[in-house]
Amino acid sequence: MRAGLLAVFSGLVLAAPVSAENRIGVLGGVNLASLSGPFLPVTRLEGGVVVDVGLGGRLSLRFEPMSLGKGGDYSCEACATPPAFYKNFRLSYVELPVLMSLSVGTGSVRPYFLAGPAVSYMTNAEVGANRTDVGIIFGGGGGVPAGGALLFVEVRYSRGFRSMLKDVSGFGLKNVGVHLAAGVTFGLGHR
Repeated sequence: MRAGLLAVFSGLVLAAPVSAENRIGVLGGVNLASLSGPFLPVTRLEGGVVVDVGLGGRLSLRFEPMSLGKGGDYSCEACATPPAFYKNFRLSYVELPVLMSLSVGTGSVRPYFLAGPAVSYMTNAEVGANRTDVGIIFGGGGGVPAGGALLFVEVRYSRGFRSMLKDVSGFGLKNVGVHLAAGVTFGLGHR
């Protein structure tokens, strides 16, 4: 599976227009994660690789295989003893966001917007839950050139479409999160 993903990434980087800039790097941060419904957010770590394939002009396609935590804490003041699986509900995932990025500046700070789908596979959970999730991500950030590197910070919102498990009323609980991340990329090609 990993070799297949690496081959796809390599093919996309090599197939990009010669005039486009391709970049590779790393990112890390936190996910202020929760589940839809009466869950409280929890802070979970995330980190991964950035493969940014220039499409020409201000557009690029970003692949970001990463490891991240999701989940939430259940709080029920009216409940004498909530069901055990609602306490400290933690999920760990390997996720692949595929994001379209639109740069809106060329100065010393380069703002951008991004949006796209993400496919997640659960690697660890404290309770039984669906293993796969598909969601949407959108957000924005800013990059600062530093020699051949581009340092960036960004904020994203993510929302899962798949119900991870049913709550006691039968409604589906879906992953939601606000992501705060920073990273660095290095150019592989020239404009």
